[in-house]
Amino acid sequence: MSSSSLFRSLFDSSARVVEQLSSKGYAIVDDGIDPEGARILLDEMKALRADGAFVENKTVFTKAGEKFELVKPNVLEFEAHNASAARKEIAPTFAALADDASFMNGLNLKMRWDEPTRALVKMSVKLQVNAGNGGCFPIHFDSDASLDSRRLTVLSYLNENWAPGDGGELVLYPFPREKVTVEPKFGRVVLFSSQFGLHRVLPSNAKERFMFTMWCFASTMQEPRKMEVPGSDAMLQLRGLLSLSIRKHLAKVVLADEWATSIVEAHADDDARTVALQTHWDEVELITKVLTSNFPLGLEKLAKVIEKSDAEVIEKVDMDWFPL
Repeated sequence: MSSSSLFRSLFDSSARVVEQLSSKGYAIVDDGIDPEGARILLDEMKALRADGAFVENKTVFTKAGEKFELVKPNVLEFEAHNASAARKEIAPTFAALADDASFMNGLNLKMRWDEPTRALVKMSVKLQVNAGNGGCFPIHFDSDASLDSRRLTVLSYLNENWAPGDGGELVLYPFPREKVTVEPKFGRVVLFSSQFGLHRVLPSNAKERFMFTMWCFASTMQEPRKMEVPGSDAMLQLRGLLSLSIRKHLAKVVLADEWATSIVEAHADDDARTVALQTHWDEVELITKVLTSNFPLGLEKLAKVIEKSDAEVIEKVDMDWFPL
């Protein structure tokens, strides 16, 4: 089964997907995967797990010259695009998906991403099993413009019997709009910007959670966006604060407590988590100082807008939600 046929419903609703990405920064497509194909993929994931293919998720980072491993208990992953020949035999549909360019070609065509600098040219596929028992992900962005050329994140869910209370929901943070909680229902597909789509995964409970992620890459990395000169007008400063280059940093300050809680919930209680948490608060302090110095009037205006839930003022800023 080709990726274009597997995601036929997604491509059929491509006009709505493009509209949601441009107006919200994310798109949700129910029944985005062919049901028969989704069940085949689920069976392959279970077979791979029985074969010992999945490993515990961990992030390696260095702080003050010391190396740390930040472990997410009960979150298990497998990179399908790097599968051995034996594992490809166990999961032939995933193997074909990882090697099939028709998904990217379909997106480029349907979404009119035909310019060389924004066309998708490469894809990686990662499978994930959440074993329950509180397994989750902290608030994060998938990519940074200075690190790789990922443009689009596509999440696909394979939980046929998921029910409220099972946990494992995706939370999207289209700041400064309200966060959106997405249930990991069977066949549901969620798309958002890899660089600017802030999100997390809530703790899963006793039931296992199955899903896979496709990351789509452009041919070139984007230039990091520089801070815009804010001027001395409150509205101009607000526009500067809500530009993409600043908004992702501002969100860390506004969501600081929730962000910190997500770090604690997602990781094992060890020195690595302590360092990661301290790094978070150090970044919050630094960002606060920079924004307070450069956008004082804009911050005052934003605080009033949020307090009054004045969506009209936010919409007047004409924010970019899905850059290419």
